[in-house]
Amino acid sequence: MKALALQSLALALSAILSATAARAADSLVVKGSTTIGPVMREIGGKFASENKISVTVQGGGSGEGIKCAKAKACALGMASKAVEGADAEGLTVTHFGWDGLAFVVNAANTATGLTKDQITAIYTGKVKNWKEVGGKDEAIVRLTRSKDAGESDFFKHVFKDEAKGEEEVGPNDAVVVKVSKATGAIAFMSFGIAKKNLARGLKLLAVDGKEMSDATMKDGTYALRRELVLLKPKDGADANADKLIAYALDKRASFFENYGFIAE
Repeated sequence: MKALALQSLALALSAILSATAARAADSLVVKGSTTIGPVMREIGGKFASENKISVTVQGGGSGEGIKCAKAKACALGMASKAVEGADAEGLTVTHFGWDGLAFVVNAANTATGLTKDQITAIYTGKVKNWKEVGGKDEAIVRLTRSKDAGESDFFKHVFKDEAKGEEEVGPNDAVVVKVSKATGAIAFMSFGIAKKNLARGLKLLAVDGKEMSDATMKDGTYALRRELVLLKPKDGADANADKLIAYALDKRASFFENYGFIAE
């Protein structure tokens, strides 16, 4: 009787494990960059409906995308920065496209552009009022990003120092909310996400005399262009993850149009 009960228990456990494995095989978790996240959610949704598979896209920042891909805690990681050196160890890095680092202010701000030197002076605290850089007499409220954000890493790469400010803001959507409510605020964020939210009270600043636009992003004259990448573990990669990458590369151009990303 006892042996029969144990056998029944073993069969039940085996069925549960098989069902769990089947669900896992038909489910993909994509995690990381909050810049890539929204467009990947759209692409993943289309892929899911065509392939009868579940695709869940989560944020957390580029750093989290690298970590989860390395730990095989997600099928794909997303990063809005070049992933090289130690960061790329154990990973297959796939180029996905280009975005720009946008400097944004409230739509009521009268400043129209900054030089890189002025940006450095603002984010090191040497310049504290907008009137010093062509704006009205108003204190500058410097918003920074979390260290896991690809924007923070790219800022440090370009300006050779970490941004210092009055408040750290999380994902790009949170930046939109903060800047739209604070007339003295300045922040840096994804160009694609900023472009999509200009009507909510944002304004893009020119950098070194170059307006940020699809054209200046494509021809490279707007210098603050950054890479968008997809990441997967080199070992134990999911076949469905490979299919999603191929699908995303094939379909990205039509989806990128709504985000200001460059598909090349």
